[in-house]
Amino acid sequence: MKLKYGVIFSLVLILILSSCIPQDNEIPEDEEKTRYYDEIFSEVRVEKNIVYGESVDYTGKRIELKLDVYEPEGDSEDKRPLIIWIHGGGFKSGDKNNVKIVELCKYFAKRGYVTASINYRLRKRPKRDLEGAIKDAVEDARKSVDFFRENSDRFRIDVNHIAVGGSSAGAITSLHLAYTDDWNKEGIFAVISLWGALFDFDEIKQTDPTLLIIHGTEDKVVPFEMAKELKNKLDEIGIFNEFHPIEGEGHAPWRHLKDIETWTRDFLFKLLNNKTSHVPYYFIAIHNEPFNMPGGEKRIEESFSVLREMVKKANEYNIKLTLMFSPQWADYIVKDKERLTEVKRWEEEGHEIAAHHHSIYHGNWDGYTNYPEDVAKKERIKRKGFSEPYLGTLKDLISKLKMINPDIHSGCMNDEKDKNCLPDAIIYDTCSGFANFGEVIRVGDASDPKKGINEFVLVGKVNGIKRKWLAHYQITTRQKEKLAEDVFNSLDSGVYGVVTHSVESQAEYFYKFLDFLHSKDKTGEYSKTLSQIIDEKILPEREIPDELLNP
Repeated sequence: MKLKYGVIFSLVLILILSSCIPQDNEIPEDEEKTRYYDEIFSEVRVEKNIVYGESVDYTGKRIELKLDVYEPEGDSEDKRPLIIWIHGGGFKSGDKNNVKIVELCKYFAKRGYVTASINYRLRKRPKRDLEGAIKDAVEDARKSVDFFRENSDRFRIDVNHIAVGGSSAGAITSLHLAYTDDWNKEGIFAVISLWGALFDFDEIKQTDPTLLIIHGTEDKVVPFEMAKELKNKLDEIGIFNEFHPIEGEGHAPWRHLKDIETWTRDFLFKLLNNKTSHVPYYFIAIHNEPFNMPGGEKRIEESFSVLREMVKKANEYNIKLTLMFSPQWADYIVKDKERLTEVKRWEEEGHEIAAHHHSIYHGNWDGYTNYPEDVAKKERIKRKGFSEPYLGTLKDLISKLKMINPDIHSGCMNDEKDKNCLPDAIIYDTCSGFANFGEVIRVGDASDPKKGINEFVLVGKVNGIKRKWLAHYQITTRQKEKLAEDVFNSLDSGVYGVVTHSVESQAEYFYKFLDFLHSKDKTGEYSKTLSQIIDEKILPEREIPDELLNP
């Protein structure tokens, strides 16, 4: 192993100081809990000072290598994944009782893992032979892995799921164990680097383990640039990894322990459940109806309370919503400063503020159209026997919605029948009238749950403006919600879109679908807004022939 960046390496030789550890989030007792994600054990059993091997230290003295094992108390599972944690301290100091490492051991043991904290050989002056110090630590870490392989029955360990991680010098040890050491790495499925570095990229192979990197952007001890370089190298080789920079933090930002625990939990959970590539992306649109009728504002007031609870529940699961507002809602929202602030906060939380339009062909017209007023009212009387009030053009509609989102550019315009219902400002829409999978044909049965399948983004020009469309399926009844679950389960790629309304009678099915999605996507990784799916180019694009789009 050749060491690069020689001047930098002496900087890693610092002792990581202890600091207070924040407590875990409490989990409601009545919530269904998931192993390896939620805290499902309240007590941890610790077996201390287990000898896992012997080594000769730098003075020639033979020493015993010891570790502590943390297991969930009362667990009956036969085979459990193992996390081996390695403390920091610049290869000079520290031990397996490091308070932060112990906290990590307990945190993951309470979620069903077996965890261990190990001691390894240290040196009085490691910078005199840093390469030798790293080599000693890696050799000892390898012995700890071999020890658990040999004693897998004793500790009820799944030898195919062993993770190795550490902080600072412990992270450096973990990285060199995984990516430079020539030994049997079978079963090492993940590495966790807390502000560590790899000093030699030459031996990395595509079959090497996945990696989670957590690093302060202002780290001067183990420079942040080294973490970025490692990530780029793994991307180039094709090794799955996640990178979490901690903005503005230096070396050993333990005050972010809660984030570190969460990121590590989510990363390992995805790997254990093969969630890195086999779940489709999805989006959920909420239609907020116009109620262009006498007493409409009262109906909107009631629906706003329902919407507030829907957003709250989605936030619990880290699921992003595309909130589609009709112009009547914009009027209602801006009347009250607190309501407007709340909607702005939803946007800051990652939800999209989009548009919703009920055209003259809809069951309930919102009062806006580009048709002359007399033509519009004639169509309404033909359809309904009466006409709702005319309120303005589609440009007027967009002006209303810009009061709550000046950059509004997406929505559901109900333009399947007539593209004249599509305002110029809306370039991303969910109502093309065509299927977003298979052949580009008109959608026949809107009640078919396959309508929400998106294999591609549809693209076409309306009024000389390039537009893009996705599709969604309504989950407005229990039967429809169950059908949506079935279709979602049949997919392992693409995007599935659903829509519901902010009314009490449909909210329960929305909550059931959220629970279902959370069971499939614990971290909300595959949740996207309408614009995110298009902007992030998650799907390929396909042109709608102009003769179909604008007949």
